[in-house]
Amino acid sequence: MPLGSTRIRIGSPRRYTAETGRLHPTLGIASAYVWRERKHVPFAKMALIIFAAHLLVNISWVPVVQATHRPLIASVVMDITVDIASLIAASAYGRVSRSALLWLVPYLSWDLFTTTIKIWRLLLNN
Repeated sequence: MPLGSTRIRIGSPRRYTAETGRLHPTLGIASAYVWRERKHVPFAKMALIIFAAHLLVNISWVPVVQATHRPLIASVVMDITVDIASLIAASAYGRVSRSALLWLVPYLSWDLFTTTIKIWRLLLNN
C-alpha cells in the first residue's frame, strides 16, 4: 500500500470468531427467555418466528456478499438489512421479555458498530 493511502483494512477471521463466540450465545439466552414465555404470552411465538426470519437474513449475508462484484457495497447493504431485522426482532423480544431484550443489547451494539465501520470504510475508499 502506498504511503498516504486511505485504504483501510479492518478485521481478521480470528477477531471475527472471537467476537461472535462471545455474542452469539447471547442470542440463544435471549431466545430461551422468549421460549420459556411461549405458553403464557401470546406474542411469544410470533417473536420467535420474527427472530428466525432475522437469522435467515443473517445467514444469507455471506452468500449474497460473495456472489457480488462489489463486496464492500454488498456488505454495507446486507449489514443495514441485518441491522433492521435485528432491531425488529429485538422489539418483538422486548414485547415478550425485558430480560430477552437486554440480552440482545450487546449483539445489537456490535451489529450497529460494524455497520458504521463498513459505511465509513466505503466512504473513505471510494
